[in-house]
Amino acid sequence: MIYQIAAFIAELVMGAGGVIPPPATYFDKIQAVVKKYDILFTANDVVCACGRLGEMFGSDIYNIKPDLVSLAKALSAAYMPIGAVLVSPKISEVIYSQSNKLGAFSHGFTYSGHPVACVVALEALKIYK
Repeated sequence: MIYQIAAFIAELVMGAGGVIPPPATYFDKIQAVVKKYDILFTANDVVCACGRLGEMFGSDIYNIKPDLVSLAKALSAAYMPIGAVLVSPKISEVIYSQSNKLGAFSHGFTYSGHPVACVVALEALKIYK
């Protein structure tokens, strides 16, 4: 039986049990492995995004080039529940390619894009800048 790893998901700074940063070379070593084996790198930036570490994204602090980035909490300054996933060109090209074949971006989200949460997030992002 052949096994393949689809993705590696990393919480950039561990929030549970305290704010615990990774060892200095941890992400350099992880990125080498995921690149070698063509494994998607997903950065869970929920704790670190929106300037909480001094840069807009925790990925920038650790020089990570993720394929996907998850955001929440600070995206709205915690005033409204909202989350987002940012995708790299590698991912978006596949989405666009398949969407063009179907004629639309078909997805299975049952609840997304609430206008109030989106307005709050946009205002929070303006303040962060």
